[in-house]
Amino acid sequence: MIEGYVERGNFDRGCMMSNFSTELAYTHPAFRELLDKQFNEIESILVSTLINAKAKGEISNSIDPNSTGAFILNSWHGALVRIKSTASEKPLRDFYDLIFSHILH
Repeated sequence: MIEGYVERGNFDRGCMMSNFSTELAYTHPAFRELLDKQFNEIESILVSTLINAKAKGEISNSIDPNSTGAFILNSWHGALVRIKSTASEKPLRDFYDLIFSHILH
């Protein structure tokens, strides 16, 4: 996904879900609920993936899949918001490096 942003060079757009969350969720409760549902589904996929990785010994046994899945999702979308203000892939690279070099190593 990072490479896709780099290839397109569209750091000014970010992510539709992130953009809607920061721009519309507070003023449109029904839309906020829909976004929350979608984010929860993505988080559930991440948690399931971490549970499977933990069971296979691919990640540390000390990793809590629930809090780590939420952290990964929140951090990724925070990085997507930041690419708009930096006009670069640096926030995405920082996300990747921290997650895969320190948390899920």
